[in-house]
Amino acid sequence: MRYKRKSKELIFVVVGIFLLAGLLYSFFKQNSNGIAKIFGPYEMTEVYKSERAFGNDYFDIYQLKLKDTTTTLDEKSIGKDYYEKVRGFKQIMDTESSNIENYNRLLESINSIEKADGTKYFYEQSQREDHRIIYIYNSVKDLGYLFDLQI
Repeated sequence: MRYKRKSKELIFVVVGIFLLAGLLYSFFKQNSNGIAKIFGPYEMTEVYKSERAFGNDYFDIYQLKLKDTTTTLDEKSIGKDYYEKVRGFKQIMDTESSNIENYNRLLESINSIEKADGTKYFYEQSQREDHRIIYIYNSVKDLGYLFDLQI
């Protein structure tokens, strides 16, 4: 009798673990597809992908090139507001610099885009403030970067 009870408990635990794993997988997959939906008109090349931490915390950087000129986002010109928003992303980037291949070249490229005429940015933050994205893009250079942060 005791053996049957233990085996039933074990079955419930194993089934629970599989259900939890399935839910987490679904959440992670849905989250990564969200970026592709927003930035559909852009060709995205991964520059840096951080290790996933417990709770799906991450910081990723992508390079952007425009594929479709007919679609635009609610972009704004670079100004004080942009620099306030991007500061946290750049601090994380600096912290991760030893893990980012060609960090100095990447930083120079980002800085040159920020200073170039016609550069626009887009910022989005989830309602719970745990997921933030910011991208900068210069149409003359056809080059931009996307920072994707999940805390």
